[in-house]
Amino acid sequence: MRNQTQTKETKYKSIAFVILLGAVLFCAAPFVHMDFDKVPTAVKDFKKEVVATDAVYKTKQLELRKLYNTGAITGDVFITDNDLLTAEISVYEKQNAVTLRKLVDDNRVCGFRTLRSFLIGFGIRLPYLFFSVVILLLSLQLPKKPYITPALAFLTSVSVFISVYLITWFLWDSDFPKYIYHSAIAVISILLSVSVIYGLLHVNVSFKKRDRIIKNWIGFTIKAQKNIITPLVESTNIQEKETLAARYDADMWKNLDKTTKQ
Repeated sequence: MRNQTQTKETKYKSIAFVILLGAVLFCAAPFVHMDFDKVPTAVKDFKKEVVATDAVYKTKQLELRKLYNTGAITGDVFITDNDLLTAEISVYEKQNAVTLRKLVDDNRVCGFRTLRSFLIGFGIRLPYLFFSVVILLLSLQLPKKPYITPALAFLTSVSVFISVYLITWFLWDSDFPKYIYHSAIAVISILLSVSVIYGLLHVNVSFKKRDRIIKNWIGFTIKAQKNIITPLVESTNIQEKETLAARYDADMWKNLDKTTKQ
């Protein structure tokens, strides 16, 4: 028996630890991206090569201009060589643009340019799902009450649905078809409408219950004043006073019990 109890305690502690660890990870998700580079390493290295090559071409242009200015080459030679160099630079820049796009695409994570940008988008959506599930589980532990219990159930279902939708949309490699959006709007509208209806019914019942309690205590006070309190004050018989006081206590507790069951 003792071993079974210890096993259960160990199991509960393990579950609690996993839940706590999950909560920490989920809540820390929006901040994890800070440890990752804004630009992939391959892209940064390529841009450094481009800067170095641009400097080489710039130097060639300056040297060509210097040769012309010093009279080492004629104007026709300068124009011809400068046009060739400009054309070479133009081809090089176009090749760089293509290479850069390919490097960016090769380093994409779920469609995002970098792992950092992916973690930012995913991290800010993940806690919504976690808290939605937590609220749903907590609502299931509440005492079952007419109207308010289904209202909370539908409301938390909307929260979970929206959270799952946001994460699915984020991870999807393309935009959803329009009918998905229309279906999501319809589902959310229906769930929210049902939740609001149950909530209003709960409020209506609460007001009616409050009115019954107020009327009940007003009636009790009037009757007690007439049948117990006034005779108690006017009576000079100690035994009669005690009897009336005991009757008042019994009636009050009886009325209180009746009120709590309404």
